[in-house]
Amino acid sequence: MIQDLPFLFLNVLFSDPSCLKSSPGTSCGMSTCLSEVREPLVDLGISEYGILSAISTLSDTQNDLGLNQQQPSSSSEPFYSIDEITLFRQIALDLQRSFPNHRSLMGQSPEAIEGQAKLFRVLIAYAKYNPQIGYSQGMSYIAAVLLMQLGEEEAFWALTALLDKPRYLAELFDLSLTKVQHQVKVFDQFLKHRKAQLSKYL
Repeated sequence: MIQDLPFLFLNVLFSDPSCLKSSPGTSCGMSTCLSEVREPLVDLGISEYGILSAISTLSDTQNDLGLNQQQPSSSSEPFYSIDEITLFRQIALDLQRSFPNHRSLMGQSPEAIEGQAKLFRVLIAYAKYNPQIGYSQGMSYIAAVLLMQLGEEEAFWALTALLDKPRYLAELFDLSLTKVQHQVKVFDQFLKHRKAQLSKYL
């Protein structure tokens, strides 16, 4: 049955115990990674449950830090950097674009606010867990689908396995875009073979 496909996929994904080993970039798990990013959020006065409403605050802070090229002076040293602000803002922007019609992610209902917070936590924890990859657009859709089938911690480890293992989605989100370019070439050849007339217009 089609509805069983996500579960079949996840069984295959977790059939390899090495999927759950620590990442190449750091040894922290989800809870450790989250504790490290909560300090900057608290310093900014932002709750993970109100991350969408904080986009303008993040944009203003990002602009201020960009103009000054240093952290703002205050009586207490802030816990955040321009890179962290940029990361928080990008994830927050993408939360709005991920499955905009799904009840567990969009709107102001308690379920949607909880869903947005879970998605934010999974994505920010992964960015901290594997800083070599960090966060890229498109990850939010993958994480959102995982959260529709799994608990938060399981979704985090499933995302980690998908993005770190060469046989899954590794290299699709790295900065070189080598694998993405390869996939585009494969699709281009496939389209020319299957839909030659259509490919002439692309």
